[in-house]
Amino acid sequence: MTLTKEDRFEDLFRRNYDGLSRFVLFKVHSVSDAEDIVSNVFMNFYKHTVKKNRWVDSEEAYLVEMAKNEIKRYYRNRRQAPISLNDGDWDGLANIADEHDAVASMFDRMTVDRIWQAVSQLDETAKMILTAKFRLDMTFKDIAIELNSNENSVKTKYYRSIEALRHLLKEEL
Repeated sequence: MTLTKEDRFEDLFRRNYDGLSRFVLFKVHSVSDAEDIVSNVFMNFYKHTVKKNRWVDSEEAYLVEMAKNEIKRYYRNRRQAPISLNDGDWDGLANIADEHDAVASMFDRMTVDRIWQAVSQLDETAKMILTAKFRLDMTFKDIAIELNSNENSVKTKYYRSIEALRHLLKEEL
């Protein structure tokens, strides 16, 4: 059975999304910007290779290079754009995996919209740690390495962020 180019792209996307998201997230230090960059990378890859039927030898390496270029463009445009203290809507927890612990059951009882509101009130480091832990399924050790931090500091920040979310969302429990 021969795969269509769309099936091939979907397979490439599934194999590379998490790794590319990790790479970008810890380069730009903003969850929403990282998601935008990863989306742009896959959209551009689709437009320039899949749609035109121009496949490359090492698709993963090509995606990483595209991500590096998007990150450079991000920082170049960021220098020119006015700085905003509001990160805007943040939806990094939209894809939380279903887990059987107290944190996951708390999130399961709430709408994703309400969770974003609460998470958007946290600082960027807390957003990154929560996204890395829940969405990218990273260990505390891996998160600490990416943040050039100590594992205990990451754990402390994580648990404090969960407590802050509980406090912010207590009326919903």
